[in-house]
Amino acid sequence: MSLFDGVTFFCTSTLSDKRKAELTLLLEHNGARPVLLGEATHIISLSLDYEGQDGTKEGSVTVTVRLS
Repeated sequence: MSLFDGVTFFCTSTLSDKRKAELTLLLEHNGARPVLLGEATHIISLSLDYEGQDGTKEGSVTVTVRLS
């Protein structure tokens, strides 16, 4: 069993393509699966205000990423 088994995620357009690729690789390696926005249990964004937020799955969690 992996750390993120059962987690589905969507990276919003607020993230750069490079950051999306890095996060996707890391999350998939640990059992998470990328999906469309409306299917995601977790939405990864730089802000709580992002394009398409009205189309999220009920009960989904928005995770904000801090750039370093």
